[in-house]
Amino acid sequence: MNWYTNSYRKLFFDFHNISSTIDLAKEFNAEKWAEKLENVQAQAVSSFAKCGAGWRYYQNGKIGWIHPKLPKNLDILGETITVCHKRGIKVIAYYHTFYSEPIAEKFPEWREKESDNKYKGISICMLSPLLEEHMIPQLEEIVKNYEIDGLFLDGTIAQNSCYCESCRKKFKNFSGLDIPIDTNSPDWKTYIKWKLDIFKEIRKKIIKTIYEKRKDVLIAFNYAYTIRQPEIPPANLGFITLDINPKNQVFTASYQTKYLSTLNTSFDIMNTAFLQWWGDYGMKPSTSLKQECATIIANGAKTFIGHQMYPQFKVEDAIMGEFKKTFDFVKKREDICKDTTPLSDVAVLSSTHSYFTHKPNFFIDETPLRGLHKILLESGISYNILNEKNLLENINNYKLIILPDQRYIDTDLIQKLKKFVEKGGSLIATYLTASQDKNYQFKNQLFLEDILGIKFKGFYPNSHAYIDIRDNQLKKNCLDMPILTWTEFTYVNPVTCRVLADLRDIYLRNDNKLQFQFAASSPHTLTGYPSITLNNIGKGKAVYISGDIFSAYIKKNQWNLKYIVKNLIDMLISEKLIELDAPDVIEVVAAKKNNNIIIHLINHNGERSIDDNYALTEHIIPIYNMKMKIRCKKYPKSIKLLPENIPLSGKFDNNTILIDIPKIEIHSSVIIEQ
Repeated sequence: MNWYTNSYRKLFFDFHNISSTIDLAKEFNAEKWAEKLENVQAQAVSSFAKCGAGWRYYQNGKIGWIHPKLPKNLDILGETITVCHKRGIKVIAYYHTFYSEPIAEKFPEWREKESDNKYKGISICMLSPLLEEHMIPQLEEIVKNYEIDGLFLDGTIAQNSCYCESCRKKFKNFSGLDIPIDTNSPDWKTYIKWKLDIFKEIRKKIIKTIYEKRKDVLIAFNYAYTIRQPEIPPANLGFITLDINPKNQVFTASYQTKYLSTLNTSFDIMNTAFLQWWGDYGMKPSTSLKQECATIIANGAKTFIGHQMYPQFKVEDAIMGEFKKTFDFVKKREDICKDTTPLSDVAVLSSTHSYFTHKPNFFIDETPLRGLHKILLESGISYNILNEKNLLENINNYKLIILPDQRYIDTDLIQKLKKFVEKGGSLIATYLTASQDKNYQFKNQLFLEDILGIKFKGFYPNSHAYIDIRDNQLKKNCLDMPILTWTEFTYVNPVTCRVLADLRDIYLRNDNKLQFQFAASSPHTLTGYPSITLNNIGKGKAVYISGDIFSAYIKKNQWNLKYIVKNLIDMLISEKLIELDAPDVIEVVAAKKNNNIIIHLINHNGERSIDDNYALTEHIIPIYNMKMKIRCKKYPKSIKLLPENIPLSGKFDNNTILIDIPKIEIHSSVIIEQ
């Protein structure tokens, strides 16, 4: 256990300042700043060691350049540590790794380059001498000279291609190849893998270097080990952190935590308090922050709210006031959320191989996962996202495994999946799941065909098609018509499976073109192939969906697809852990704590994103009179709604408890003491 495990109330303030900044830190007063933090009940705060313009904000050390406009002898980092530690507030030093005005000027050969040899602004390549000659020595100085509690490194993930001399030379030495310019190059995958592996080693080296100086400093790398770069985190990582996309932070926080909560590493989600994105000085209402923070802590994360300081080192009292309201809300719920483990019937695989299975890139394509998350979230289903290592180790904890177009699955996991289904588990696989070998080459078959009861025959040739549902149970809440689905499909022949839905072709003109070139074509004849099948194997069941319908759902908001998936889950899991009769704006998160079951209910209701503005919520519309059914072997000792501390009664029947929940505003938890 480290201090971070129980730090639910953290604040992060951006403080990037280019060399021409005026009045820099003019209003800095360490004691007054610490008083403000104490008043809002912050447990930890960021302090800039080195900003995104490459300037340092501390005095003790010889490496790097103090900001030229910083008042003489002012040591923001050092003074912040002193006053915060006096009040029990932890300090996380922020260090920007790759932008630097002074380095760009003094060491132009270290700068990142485009393929045409032009510089990428003041971006410095971490594969140049930057790492060994500047960055690691500077980090060593910081942890040696300052009693920081944590270190937040921004930019230590591979995220783009670079054509500087260092990169060209190192890649040539490794592969004998030139760095490819075109992403369609046959060498592109080799380059991506090489650079990802190098950045893994860079992070390991930074951790090792710092721990040799100070074992008590917790280290984090912004966005590393998250879904978009799903690597197995090293055991000695301090914590995982990421500043989430601003478009809808309630949704994105929920999505990210489904994966991070399974990694056995402390983690936070950095939601942001401004109205737009970094560089904006607006402020959300505390209602919106509470809704985001409720989603974060209910899903096992800690808060780390981000905002922007004025160059003078000032944060408005009104902003701190909204933080206080938010942290008051969080504090009431901390004990409920502490020391819990996720509890779910449903697991979703997000493989670490996903970098290479589609079009190789520095980040995976998250579209299928986000679409599936939206479906499960709006269906009231608590679930987890796991990498292949965690799925192998924990597969028997689940009733249903979903494989959203997971194109490479290794032999060990395939065998585990077969045994899982044969013993009574259920499986849903989509599109080209298990279609590639260990070199990520398509092998003209699906390696789960015997489980799915199908035989791969080829590809549907058009950009969209129609799902034509046969099965009456699958039609529930769907329109009784062919369902337009914008995605690619496979052709498969049923072997031992039952066809639940057919694949219907689109209407084409005599010239074999779409009915409308700017839109969809209407439905036409059946293709003779299924779109959804169900196979009974052993004691279990396996569903195959021949298209990537999760991506289709989120890209085009085809709401019928949500009900198709929900109906499939109802067919596959007869006795669910939780069933909720409530509007689809309520997120359900189940967890275990000692012998207790905790069901978090989070109200996602709020204003929507319109005209490219980001979603925020000023007013919560409460949800009343919900009914929840929970699987339970015997009637519990007590049932309560927290933090309101309202006793709830339940009707026990056939190993389930039916509970009436009177009202949910932003977040409440049903605690079942067994």
